Amino acid sequence: MAEKKLTKREQKALAFKKKNKKKDQQEITEEQAFPTNDVTEDVPKVEEAPKSVTGKRKAESEEQADGTIEAPRKKKNRRPKKKKPEDGESHNRFIIFVGNLGYDTTKEELTEHFQQVGGIKSVRLLSDKVTKKPKGFAFVEFETARHLTKALAFHHTYFKKRQINVELTAGGGGNKSDARREKLKLKNEKLQQERQENS
Repeated sequence: MAEKKLTKREQKALAFKKKNKKKDQQEITEEQAFPTNDVTEDVPKVEEAPKSVTGKRKAESEEQADGTIEAPRKKKNRRPKKKKPEDGESHNRFIIFVGNLGYDTTKEELTEHFQQVGGIKSVRLLSDKVTKKPKGFAFVEFETARHLTKALAFHHTYFKKRQINVELTAGGGGNKSDARREKLKLKNEKLQQERQENS
């Protein structure tokens, strides 16, 4: 009678059972291993089908012509490595939130308003994904913390006849976790205290 060929899943399950069975046998003491009152039956052993090796693994497992065995290759990391900052550069991003903007505000106008501060890296005016209408707020990123601090002084200044709000943001956007909200709340409370002390 022909033996049934096992699938990979069945082979793994069988190997797992054998492995656990060996561990269980090692942990059993001599007295437990041969109880006098139990009678055991011999269970026929199921032979494991040989695994076929293909592709890269086959090439890795084969011996070289001179008889030495080639070391297996390391798996490549799928995530790209984070770009390391150059000398003088930091990991932090210096971003402020600018709110209460008019819907007709452009990036150029906002850049011009904060031009006195200098060090503007980028300006992002947000708009609705569906309607493409502006939302009335923006994020401005600066090169250094010094520039960011100067920009915070623009809080409650007038821009196009509207009093704008300039506040700190946690950066990164999109993450509405409690930890991020708490971090942002603490930053803005500290900023409010500093503003009250200065005025």
